[in-house]
Amino acid sequence: MLPWFVLTNYPDLNDMMTPLDGVVLLIYIGGMATAMGLALSLCLALATRACGAWSWPRFHHFAQGLIPVAACGVFLGLSSLTVTMLKAEGIVLPFVAFLRAALLIGAGLWAVWLGWSIARTKTGSLPRQLAATMAVAGAPRSAASSGQACSGGSSDARRRERFALQAIKNPLARGFLWCPGEDSNLHALASAST
Repeated sequence: MLPWFVLTNYPDLNDMMTPLDGVVLLIYIGGMATAMGLALSLCLALATRACGAWSWPRFHHFAQGLIPVAACGVFLGLSSLTVTMLKAEGIVLPFVAFLRAALLIGAGLWAVWLGWSIARTKTGSLPRQLAATMAVAGAPRSAASSGQACSGGSSDARRRERFALQAIKNPLARGFLWCPGEDSNLHALASAST
């Protein structure tokens, strides 16, 4: 048995993660990281070649142009937990989705502008600058597409709904999902889907 801080092991609460679950989770994380890394690297390689002969320093310079998107992703990921905890306490922030979209769009535009600025310093040819900028602009999109393909394209809401329906039908799984006061919501969800 592994230590409690590595895997959860509370069988009486139906909250267990076996070593096999942990291995599968690590394989999934590794696969997603590989797919997204390859998609991003391909776009950055295209941007590098669009500016002339291959150059590792130029490739890394274009990669640094994606820092705003990475920072925004970290910020949104960390704030997601805070928003979830606030929602559990009854504090609903209706503007969060709009704010997240605005931050992602702003970070993406900033990265494209940085890609254009980097391309402008690497080549004097306007068509090469445009080609490099388009390749940099495709980097976040290609990473999102590879992530969508690896996750099956299913949204979190649909996954939660399927899990809730399974919990209604399976009394053993119900203990894992149940929260005080949510019985009526689960039954309403089950009756609405049938």
